[in-house]
Amino acid sequence: MDTEERLREALLELAQLRAREQAIAREQAAVLDGLEKITSAPSPAAAVDALLTSVQSAIACDAVLLGEANGQKITISASSIRGLGIIGEKAVAFLTTRRRRVTDLSSIDGVDLTGHPEEAKFASLLSSPVAFAEGSTLILICLSTKQAHFQANDLKLLERMTSLAAQALRSIRLFERNSLLAEVIDGSSASISIADAGDPALPLIYVNEAFEIMSGYSRADALGTNCRFLSVEPPNSQERTRLRQAVKDQVPGVFEVRNKRADGVEFWNRLTLYPVQVGRDKRPYLVATQEDITHTREAQAERDAARTQLMSALAGTREGFLLLDEQGIIQVANARFRDFFETSSGQWTPGRSFVDAMTGRLAGLGQDRNSARKDARVRFDQLTAGNKDREELLPDGRILLVNDTAVPDGGFVSVATDITTIKATERRLAERMVAIDSAQDGVAITDGDGRFVYLNPSHVTMFGYDSALDLIGRSWTKLYRPEQAAFLQEEAMPVLLSEGRWRGDIPGIRRDGTEIMQDVSLTRLDGVGLICVTRDISDRLRGEAERAALRDQLAQSQRQEAIGQLAAGIAHDFNNVLAVIEGSAHLLEADAGDSAALAHVQRILSASEQAKNLVARMLDFGARVSEKQHTDLREPLGDAIALIKSGLPAQIHLSVQTPKDAIIAEVDTTDIIQVVLNLGINARDAMTSEGTLSISLRHAGSLPTEVPAIGRLDPDRAYALISIEDTGTGIPEQQLSTVFDAYLSTKGEDGTGLGLAVVASIVTGIDGALFVASNVGKGSRFDVYWPLRHVDLEQVPTTALAQPARLDGRPIIIVDDDGPVAEIMAAALERAGAETAICTDPRDAIEAIKDDPDHWALVITDFDMPVMNGADLAQKIQVACPSKAMILCTALPDWQGRSRVSADLFARVLQKPVDPDLLVATVSSCLDTSDSEADNGENSDR
Repeated sequence: MDTEERLREALLELAQLRAREQAIAREQAAVLDGLEKITSAPSPAAAVDALLTSVQSAIACDAVLLGEANGQKITISASSIRGLGIIGEKAVAFLTTRRRRVTDLSSIDGVDLTGHPEEAKFASLLSSPVAFAEGSTLILICLSTKQAHFQANDLKLLERMTSLAAQALRSIRLFERNSLLAEVIDGSSASISIADAGDPALPLIYVNEAFEIMSGYSRADALGTNCRFLSVEPPNSQERTRLRQAVKDQVPGVFEVRNKRADGVEFWNRLTLYPVQVGRDKRPYLVATQEDITHTREAQAERDAARTQLMSALAGTREGFLLLDEQGIIQVANARFRDFFETSSGQWTPGRSFVDAMTGRLAGLGQDRNSARKDARVRFDQLTAGNKDREELLPDGRILLVNDTAVPDGGFVSVATDITTIKATERRLAERMVAIDSAQDGVAITDGDGRFVYLNPSHVTMFGYDSALDLIGRSWTKLYRPEQAAFLQEEAMPVLLSEGRWRGDIPGIRRDGTEIMQDVSLTRLDGVGLICVTRDISDRLRGEAERAALRDQLAQSQRQEAIGQLAAGIAHDFNNVLAVIEGSAHLLEADAGDSAALAHVQRILSASEQAKNLVARMLDFGARVSEKQHTDLREPLGDAIALIKSGLPAQIHLSVQTPKDAIIAEVDTTDIIQVVLNLGINARDAMTSEGTLSISLRHAGSLPTEVPAIGRLDPDRAYALISIEDTGTGIPEQQLSTVFDAYLSTKGEDGTGLGLAVVASIVTGIDGALFVASNVGKGSRFDVYWPLRHVDLEQVPTTALAQPARLDGRPIIIVDDDGPVAEIMAAALERAGAETAICTDPRDAIEAIKDDPDHWALVITDFDMPVMNGADLAQKIQVACPSKAMILCTALPDWQGRSRVSADLFARVLQKPVDPDLLVATVSSCLDTSDSEADNGENSDR
């Protein structure tokens, strides 16, 4: 080789060497620049960004990406262009297998760049992968818009820069993890402290905020000191000795020691200690966590105390208690359990197995030992199954309820309760339940919310239900209307809550909507609810109503009797006066002849007759002896109208309408008079000023179809219609239904409330009917339908005219304490020819009869006299002269009720005042009868 050729080779080698040196210098400069930027960066994240900038400058590329490939995905950690990425499984495989220098990206299938602008498409690529943490690969990628932009030496430089990027990224991850750990430790609720174990003084180099809170010491107070300053544990205590040894040996452990806070309050601390070694020199540290377990220790102490108390309680409890561990070894068997199951001493001693103890018991009861052990194992299996109740009969007849339960922390408990008494009680309760179910009264039980939980059959049927299931679970309010339910809530419940019971009458509601009146008794049971006992009192109320009606009738009868007695007394005295007046008038009439005085005498007789009729009606009212006879209704109607007219004010006009022909009915005339009189007086009182009172009588004709206020109408029967109408104030509609109630008066103190009640009673008694129509302010109308019967007028009795009688020479004694009355009767008899003797004292008459019994033909006596009454007089005369004829003349209609003497003592009874002609005729008839009997007796003697 010539010199020129060698020179060219040397120059070429020199150029290559310079190029290599320049590449090395560029590479070193780039690495140094990258290192400088990484070390001067304020944070690991900023160091990575600075490194990418250095790479982009050194290689002169358009974009730099730092990505982490893990599996089939590349995650971009840093990029010089925001939003640029690489996707696709082929791209991941292509870039992570080895270093790549691609001169034309479009020729590489599967490598797809995303996020780059359309006007700056990348044409060439340079990449360098490096292994990273946890199986991932770190990739540094450079991109250029020019094809074949990157050189071979650029790839070597990129490899160096990739290593720097990996270190920077690891620093970031380590920084983030350390920051996270620091935040977690510092913010932890658990107290954490770290001591330098390489220093013999073991100074604290770190405490977190929870340590400050728990101990009360600040970090400034704690750091640099030994943690022994917290302890108040005795120096020679077992726990503190164990802790010192663990620190010395640098071993982990858990300790419970007593510490003291900065304020002097002691607390129990559970200290968890574990050693760590850090750095290349393995410097030792002791990390400790502290937990305040004061409450836990106290709770444990309480549990221990409770366990002690439990054991003491179990020793004296009435229940048998057996505690086994997981292997079936007896831990506790109290005295009661041994009493139930022990057949020999020491059989249930703690430490023995359940199977051995039960085998001994069964053998002690006479069972074969092999069979006993087999049964004992079966019993153990039953016990360990747990949560089962079973009854067991002891040889002495006692009955036990045995419950076997598994203990949560292991082991088993068997509790045996003597239920012999309970079973006996259950039998008695069952018998009582049968009695309750059979009771006629309804019995129901509700829970605390008022829902039925039990109803006996009587309660169910009482309210019309088919089964208790129709009401179980339903509220008690279902059996009451809203107003009754509200009453019970507002009135009964407060009493029930305060006194525990309430009783009252209240209507319930049956299933079909009808009411049932019931006597309800409520009893409150704490923790249960209410017991309700109810009785249907509908029949009782009806009976009470009937009894009340009977009492009202009795009271009315008693009042009527009292009025009758009063009327009879007045009538008696008034009749004596009338007897004198009428008798004197008759005597004057006989002597007057045709003189002018005859008219005055007849007027006196007419007035006396009217007064006598009034007294007779008064006596009829008092006696109220129903004497029905065929009567023309016009006659008692006229009598009633006469009585009404006598008390009618001048400003009230009376209008009367009666038929021309008779209306014959079989009636008690007093009934007619009372009905018309009461209705007429009420009509009169309803007119406070001028008005018209209308009274009419007629055949009813067609009957009304509406329902009467009183009684009922028979469409097949004939009726007379008596109408009383006024133009008074009228009756309000709401009072129409109550005007016939006894003692209910609209007249205030002026009324008795009996008038319309008497009318209603009479109308009902005759099977009649009464209608009421009223208009407030215009007046009222009462229509009485009086039932009629067909009457043959020829059968109506007529009174024959009596023929004048003569009593010539007949001696008669007249006994009456009222002298003028006796004198009038004597004058009448003497006009007929009789000889009379008057006795105002009954004892004189008795003496006269005894002196000459055959002289006196007849005795006439009053009833109500001093010394003795007429009946007593008659009895005494009969003793002295049994055949003596006697006539009673009295003003008392109830004279028989005032004496026990038989009415047969008297031949006749006449009511005062007595018509003179009737007196003479009656005496003559009695004397004729007496003479006839005497003649018959003489003929018999012959």
